[in-house]
Amino acid sequence: MDLTQTADTGQYVLGTTNTYANLPNDGGTLAFQIYRLNDEFISTNPLFVKVQLNATQGFKAVGFTIGSTITVGTATDGLGNITNNSVSHTVICGYPYTKDFFNAAYQSFATTIPPKGFFAVVFNAGLQEPPYDMRFAPVAFCIERIPNEDGSPSNTGFTLFSSGLNYTNNSSVNSNGAFGNVNVCVSKTVRFSDSKTFEHAFGAPFFAQSSFVDGALINHFYHTTPMPIRSSCVGSILANKLGKGTQFAATVYGNTPTNFIVMDGFCAFRPTSIVNANLVFAFE
Repeated sequence: MDLTQTADTGQYVLGTTNTYANLPNDGGTLAFQIYRLNDEFISTNPLFVKVQLNATQGFKAVGFTIGSTITVGTATDGLGNITNNSVSHTVICGYPYTKDFFNAAYQSFATTIPPKGFFAVVFNAGLQEPPYDMRFAPVAFCIERIPNEDGSPSNTGFTLFSSGLNYTNNSSVNSNGAFGNVNVCVSKTVRFSDSKTFEHAFGAPFFAQSSFVDGALINHFYHTTPMPIRSSCVGSILANKLGKGTQFAATVYGNTPTNFIVMDGFCAFRPTSIVNANLVFAFE
């Protein structure tokens, strides 16, 4: 996937540790891993991504609410910490995780596109919890370098697009996602020139359409800089137009179309609390 796992200590190694058994009774960190995106800027401002799974809101004997902390930056300290130009976001998802739940697996999506400076993951989308019928993914994020005017990635900064879901603050959910304020996107942009962070905490900014697909507007997210810059890889489509997993082509910059894939309103995050639109991201 054009990713290299770092040599940082403390990372989870598949099959070597029962992370649930080692949890304190009130929960904590299940595991983490750190990867570097292998794109053209690894020698100047490489992007490192730490994906950490957390077990919270419960007790070991019963089960926990699972979620994740995504941290992105341009260096690591070798001890499992992201340093330099770093930004982080934590999501608390809405379903239980118990010792009997290890084998639960649902549809997941991931892509890396080094020529666009892009990396996205939606993991285990589809798991449900009665009575709210939630289908939120415990790991759902997109990372993109800020594009140049022609849509190519620049070496000026990056944005972390992630889910704004906090289960403890969103307990009223129904199966058709009628509550638009649930699972809205959070965008956090880091500018390398001054290491400044810009955040849009309740819905990612998105404006006029880039193209039409089957009569539906494709609206693209924007990097949250003082002057918004259109994302070349992250957007949205009206929820009733294309289903989860559907792929389509849309032209964002220039004349060359980009292949996108659709998530649904439950498994990832929405662009705003007003429009019932679903996340799409570049997928190759």
